[in-house]
Amino acid sequence: MKQTKKLADQSIAQQEAFIHQQAQDTQNIIFTKHALKRMKERRIAAPSVIETLRQGRMKRPAEANIQTGSLECRLERHIAGRDIAVVVAIDDEDPSLIVVTAMD
Repeated sequence: MKQTKKLADQSIAQQEAFIHQQAQDTQNIIFTKHALKRMKERRIAAPSVIETLRQGRMKRPAEANIQTGSLECRLERHIAGRDIAVVVAIDDEDPSLIVVTAMD
């Protein structure tokens, strides 16, 4: 039986592909209160965040969040004249994408 590699052990390209795949179903995307607050402050619409999750690129390695046990990935995309970055938490035990924050 083939075992699946943990997300933390996967390459940036594999982590990115996982996020892109999970983001195809918006039911997999959960916005934290912090993310919603920052999105409002920075005038970043939810569709821009979703597009970033679906098509954005990871330009740096994911970082482990010691408090939550999740892996935090930053995806970036140029949308409507703006560079948007979204930090999303992923976990081996849960297919959900937890939007931690969004910035431009």
